[in-house]
Amino acid sequence: MWLGIVLGTASLLGLAHAVHGHRRCGHGFGHGFGCSPGFGGWHGHAHGSGGCHGHHGWSFGPRAMIREAFCRLETTPGQEKAIVQALHELKDTLRDVHAPLRDVRKGVGQAIAGAAFDESAWGEADQKVQAAGQRAREAIHVALGKIHAALDERQRERLSRWIQSGPCHGW
Repeated sequence: MWLGIVLGTASLLGLAHAVHGHRRCGHGFGHGFGCSPGFGGWHGHAHGSGGCHGHHGWSFGPRAMIREAFCRLETTPGQEKAIVQALHELKDTLRDVHAPLRDVRKGVGQAIAGAAFDESAWGEADQKVQAAGQRAREAIHVALGKIHAALDERQRERLSRWIQSGPCHGW
């Protein structure tokens, strides 16, 4: 369970960091990530017959996944703004959740350092992980609710199929 919480939190932090980092370099989501069928897209970027690959060509990682999702969902700039805001809020919360977890390694180390296993040190570390996991789950729940509210029925169905099948198999 610990490993799942840690890996899930790290993945979401990476996704949120990618969203935030891309805005810092001047290519925020309001500048061409969403698209609609046809030549112009929502932001005037032609996608041609090559499909939805963002305006930087083929790329991989969280940024590419978000660009691809916006493109495939045919989101409007308003929807993109709401989704990005939800992801930024999630990232901020997960960053706050991550800070107390830095002490967990110290607690686990203390638990195994002595001649006898230190149940007290282990208990403190375990409580920090449990509390962080609960806050992370709540933040994810809120973010998913906001993303759900931003999308229309057709977009939610597409996103649902993509999530259920996984990014490598969905699109």
